[in-house]
Amino acid sequence: MTKGTWLSPVSIHNSRLLSASYNVHHDYDSNDPVLSLSIDYDITHPDLGDDFLSSDCILFLTCSWHDPEDASRESHSASCRMGITAVVPKSSFSDEIGNEERIKYVDANAVSLTYGKIRALLEALSAQSTVGQQTIPAIDPYALLETDPNEGD
Repeated sequence: MTKGTWLSPVSIHNSRLLSASYNVHHDYDSNDPVLSLSIDYDITHPDLGDDFLSSDCILFLTCSWHDPEDASRESHSASCRMGITAVVPKSSFSDEIGNEERIKYVDANAVSLTYGKIRALLEALSAQSTVGQQTIPAIDPYALLETDPNEGD
């Protein structure tokens, strides 16, 4: 058995699927659709006591796979709204790390965990469709947190 400190101090306090849809457009006849992806997010910091930092993250992801020459011609599309509350014990941070950096760390992990759950759900839904299993690319959660949460990239 591997021993060490490779386990993350981040835990999921709660996880919730708020909405999901997956649509296949059967009249699509092009072979190589391209992906358009948009993400909106909302992050709050619930008080879970003096010993913990927490980040409640709700991501709303919309994506469509469409004709590269005509974005209005979709092959399939999906949307998902999911939330996770990530929690980290304050004792897991060194004293040199400031509070702003600690909060950013918890927020980025909440985004990453939520996005990973959305990706897994979309892979499972698409695998059951006539299109076959699809995936969405990895994201940089720190870069996402630098964007306006309501602008949808």
